[in-house]
Amino acid sequence: KEVNDGKAGITYDATVYTVEVEIADNGNGTLSVTATENATKLNFTNTYAADGSVQFGGVKTLTGKALNANDFSFELIDESGNVIETVKNAADGSITFSTIKYDLDDAGKTYTYTVKEVNDGAAGVTYDQTVYTVEVEVKDAGDGTLTVTATDNATKLNFTNTYAANGEVTFAGA
Repeated sequence: KEVNDGKAGITYDATVYTVEVEIADNGNGTLSVTATENATKLNFTNTYAADGSVQFGGVKTLTGKALNANDFSFELIDESGNVIETVKNAADGSITFSTIKYDLDDAGKTYTYTVKEVNDGAAGVTYDQTVYTVEVEVKDAGDGTLTVTATDNATKLNFTNTYAANGEVTFAGA
């Protein structure tokens, strides 16, 4: 059997082979040694895996009016233009996207994402038009983990909207 020496990221083959050896005295000072057929087929296959993740976030600010939870929506878009996720702001203004997970197939690659606010057309609101580009580089650390490095703005996806209300009054007299 193979000795599991605990290397990170390695799944060890647990196969145990039994080899029988027959020894016979040839009567002439030599021995005849015969092993079962599997003696030369002691094959072990291990697998290596690594994973890592990144999470994007930021803050929503609204001037001119109190911000409520779920007032505004934000999209995380992959480099092909597909919306991966749409999230809403929390009551404290925080914006948090789900964790993006990577595996060994992603090692050596760089991913580009964009994040933008969705203009839901709320009355009196001037929406932030900022579109953030976030790059994520994925490398195998060799220890069962991936080093996932995102550009600095990955957690600084901040958007500020302004609310203003106006109205008219008409006075008339006779």
